[in-house]
Amino acid sequence: MWWIRTDYCGLFSAFLTIALVIFAQYVTVALVLVPWYGFTYHILTFSAICLLSVISHSRTQFADPGAVPFSTREEAALGPVVKPRHHQDENSALNKPVPRICRKCQCIKPYNAHHCSTCKRCILKMDHHCPWVNNCVALFNQKYFILFLFYTFLACIYCGALLVARFVSCTHNLRMCPFDTVSSVLAIICFIEALVFGLFVVIMMFDQFSAIFEGVTAIDQLQNRQSTKVLSKYDSLVEVFGEKFSWRWFMPFDLTPQIHQGFQAEIDEAIELLQEARRTQHTHMPAPTHVHGSEASYAYGAGEVEMYSPTMVAGEHLYHRNENYREPMEYEHDQESDEEEWDAQKLH
Repeated sequence: MWWIRTDYCGLFSAFLTIALVIFAQYVTVALVLVPWYGFTYHILTFSAICLLSVISHSRTQFADPGAVPFSTREEAALGPVVKPRHHQDENSALNKPVPRICRKCQCIKPYNAHHCSTCKRCILKMDHHCPWVNNCVALFNQKYFILFLFYTFLACIYCGALLVARFVSCTHNLRMCPFDTVSSVLAIICFIEALVFGLFVVIMMFDQFSAIFEGVTAIDQLQNRQSTKVLSKYDSLVEVFGEKFSWRWFMPFDLTPQIHQGFQAEIDEAIELLQEARRTQHTHMPAPTHVHGSEASYAYGAGEVEMYSPTMVAGEHLYHRNENYREPMEYEHDQESDEEEWDAQKLH
């Protein structure tokens, strides 16, 4: 089971979220509906909405959000792909978004994956890390997160409407409102909770739908990345929920096989792109001019590029050997992980 135990703030926030939903259910049912109506269909309806909200929250919290498998470390161990400026072939895989290698978890990082400093994993299609669910919101749990926001919003509207109706009825006949001081204070707190959290979750819900329709996650928006797909709004929702529109969209059921197949296809494509890039690099690479132990130098016209072993090249710049200047070489590697972690922290 996926569970982030090292983030104490996230653990507290997730527990608080569940506690607030249970508190609202208790106050609305035990202190408002039962003394007012007795046993009524409102009790069953409101309790069902709260239950779906709690289940959706739990599935969001304890679901693997889409972590890149550790099995990709074997391919990543071969090192990053060096991309010299002097060898740019339009038909080469080097001109495609070649996957990088994460310096934090040593896994292959597909183009639309980001490293989460809290989860300590690279997450495919990561939108943001949410402390209220103590997990990243990404490919495998975005549906559950949307359902959590949706049912929490319904619960807030329902709770607020019942409390207002009860207050109005009491103004007409005070004898029918046997509220004591504690019950009155709890009802007021519950109404404030419904108002504040209702506004919060509806803003979050519209933000999620905006990101889905644009095809760009919150982190990608901060990094000014463009969507790699052009889909209609309906097709974008189908991609998130894993099937065509039906009543199953509104239930926190297990994900469809299409979502798991899409995840595996993206991982396989990333591995194939990296392998193709390496083959292309070796094809265009000239013979070494001289070799010194584990190091070799290759001529590239304007100067020489010193190639290091994969363990030495990771995270370091490669330089032209030239008497007048030292210019960094370009290579496909995890040059953005620090920025991504900073972006993820900004989204908390």
